[in-house]
Amino acid sequence: MMRKDFLSDFILNQFNCSKLEEVIIGFLDLIKTAQLMLSNDYYQIKITPTYEMKISGASSVRKVSSKVESLVIHKYDTMEKLEELIIKYPQAFNSLNSHEKTIFCKTFIDHDKQNVICDELNIYPYQYQYAKKSAMVKFCLFLGLEKYVDFF
Repeated sequence: MMRKDFLSDFILNQFNCSKLEEVIIGFLDLIKTAQLMLSNDYYQIKITPTYEMKISGASSVRKVSSKVESLVIHKYDTMEKLEELIIKYPQAFNSLNSHEKTIFCKTFIDHDKQNVICDELNIYPYQYQYAKKSAMVKFCLFLGLEKYVDFF
């Protein structure tokens, strides 16, 4: 894992990464709610073993908070807007490099702890933090989520 594979410190320091983390968690809840609202097998999101994200096939979905649901209903009030939201998510994920994809998936989707991820990937905690920050910033910039940090 080379440092040149990630965003520079200068860029990363421009963002409040703890707030970006909250935004990403909220966004992922939003995606789950959108999938429930569409309830169409075509819009189910899968992650392949090589950490590529695809839309298709049925999967089980869990309930999400009513706060997130109400945000979806007000902001994404048409099926077209929900479909667009779901299509942009894999594009943002797939824009990350392979290390960022792995860490993003294990952190935000699998909810693994930092020490488990570091052991599994054989990396140091500082490497994990750097890759995680880079992934969060790239992901949020791709989707335009950085402008919502004040709401979290």
